[in-house]
Order: sequence, then structure tokens, then C-alpha cells
Amino acid sequence: MKHHHLEIFFAGLLLSLSMPTEAHTGHGLAYDLQAGLRHPLLGIDHILAMVGVGLWAGFLGGAARGRLPAAFLAAMAAGASLAFAGMVLQGPEMWVAASVLAIGVILLGIPSKLFFLANNVGWGKRWVRRTENTVKFEGRRQSAPAATAPCVALPPASMQSNPSYVSARHGWASVLAALFAFGHGYVHALEAGTDSQAFSYAAGFLVSSALLLGVGLLIGRVSAARSCWIKSAFGAICAGAGMILLLGG
Repeated sequence: MKHHHLEIFFAGLLLSLSMPTEAHTGHGLAYDLQAGLRHPLLGIDHILAMVGVGLWAGFLGGAARGRLPAAFLAAMAAGASLAFAGMVLQGPEMWVAASVLAIGVILLGIPSKLFFLANNVGWGKRWVRRTENTVKFEGRRQSAPAATAPCVALPPASMQSNPSYVSARHGWASVLAALFAFGHGYVHALEAGTDSQAFSYAAGFLVSSALLLGVGLLIGRVSAARSCWIKSAFGAICAGAGMILLLGG
């Protein structure tokens, strides 16, 4: 019964994949503040992406807990601005679906696993050695600190403690989060059109998006030091949903 409530939560997410994505329908609704507040909550792709980015930020820890959500919201606002201005982008729905898949892949730790696989062969090992030398690595490769969650893939210990490396890692994560968010913001605003109450509508969906990011961040912070199955399970759901959305699109 330890994970009973979380199991119900993930089961609900899986069941919701079979439901229509109402956040992308838009049937002459009034696009005001209330509509903006509702909009991100009506599409499973938006929910998965925003909770997923928050979860990712929670597991990264440190400054990333603020940087990723801030980058996501700023990029959403930028994407919405383009749509309200009447600019046309090709395949925004595919962009959204691909972002859900990419977030799932990240949460599953696949990029980190590929990095460590490369570390054990040829060019990858040489690249990691050069990187370690730039941060003045001395002695043998150290093991991860005991306080770190076992599900978080880690670089060599010398790189973990190097401020430049940590800042770069968080920076690239923020860039990826912004790329994901841009399409979501564009799609939100695109359906409202130029005749909507643009500012109120945008404020509404940004507030709801921030709440979803906060939910993911809270789950990530609580579970990072206790359990790795939540991150992996949510990553699998995102990856599966992203594939379904891409194939269905």
C-alpha cells in the first residue's frame, strides 16, 4: 500500500491517453482568463509535458529547480506571442507530441546511459578523460555520493563538483525545456486566434502551466532522495504517449 496513491495517479494518466485531446479542439469558445486557466488541463500532452519538466527539474536539483520552470514559462509566452501576431509555423502539433516523447526519453535517463556507454569505448573514453582534465581531476574516478538517489545517472565525481560543468548542464536543460515549451505556447494561442482576449487568455494558461510545473517539481523533490521508480514510470508514460501522439498525427 506504500505507493497506492501514486499508482492510482499513473493509472489515471494512462487511461487519459485514450481520451480525446480537448485542449486542441476549440469550438468557438470564449478565449478569456477562465478559458486560459482551463486550457492546459484539458490536454494530456500538455499535462505530461509540464509535469514532466517539473519532475526533471526536481531531480536535477539546485538552481535547475528555478531555471527550468522559468525557461519553460518564458518560452511559452514567446510562442504564444508569435501565434497572436499571426505568424505561421509548420507542424506545431507534431512539435508538441515530439516534446512529450523527448521528455520521456530524458526522464528514463537514456541520454545519460548513452553518455556512460560512450565513456567505456574508444572516442567516448578519450573525450571524458579530456573533460576530466579540464576540471583538474586527480586520482581515480570516484563513486557517487551516498546521499544521491540511485536513479540519477551521474558524471565523474570531479565534474559533479565543478561549478562550470553544473552550470552548463543546467543551462542546456533550460534550453531544451524552452524548446519544448515554445510549441506548447504557440498551440495554446493559435487556437484562440487574434480576436481573443489575448493578454487575459495567455495569463490564464501561464498560471495553469506554472501550477503543473510546480506539481512535477514537488514530486521530483520528494522522490529524488527516496525512490527512482516514479521518475522512470512517468518517463515511460511520456515516451509512450509521445509515440502514440506522433503516430496518430
